[in-house]
Formats: sequence, C-alpha cells, structure tokens
Amino acid sequence: MTEIVRRAALLLLDFLSILLLVRAVLSWLPRRGSRFESVIYTLTEPVLMPFRQLLSRFRFARVFPLDLSFLAAVITIQLLTSLLLRY
Repeated sequence: MTEIVRRAALLLLDFLSILLLVRAVLSWLPRRGSRFESVIYTLTEPVLMPFRQLLSRFRFARVFPLDLSFLAAVITIQLLTSLLLRY
C-alpha cells in the first residue's frame, strides 16, 4: 500500500511539473483568454499562491522582475520528488 501512495505522489508531482512548465511557456505568449490557458492557470495557481504569499514578505521578491514563486515551487517539487525516489 505504501508503494502505491508513493507512486501516486510521484505521478502527481510529475504532473504538476509539466503544468508549471506549460504555464511558464504560456507566460511568454500573448494572453488570449483561451479555455486551455484558463485550465492551466486554475490548476497551477493553488500551487504557486502559498509561495507567492511567503515571498511577498521579502522586499527583494517584490521588486525582482521574475516570478520567484514559480522557481520556489519547482525547487520544492524537485526536492519532494528526490525524497520520494530515495525512500
């Protein structure tokens, strides 16, 4: 049973990584308001929001030209994936 949970968590983390990558690509394109964009933003915003709220407490994160919450989320997902693969 533990192995099933571990594999499901790894699958979820991989899925989130792909969604975040798609969101990053979409952020470089003009927004068209398509349903696809809406779904991607709806699925990824709950992942990014806690990081955005945490980082907003720091001045450097507010003035930095890139969205550091995205970077923090990707690093966290990679760390969690590494931990799950190790144990």
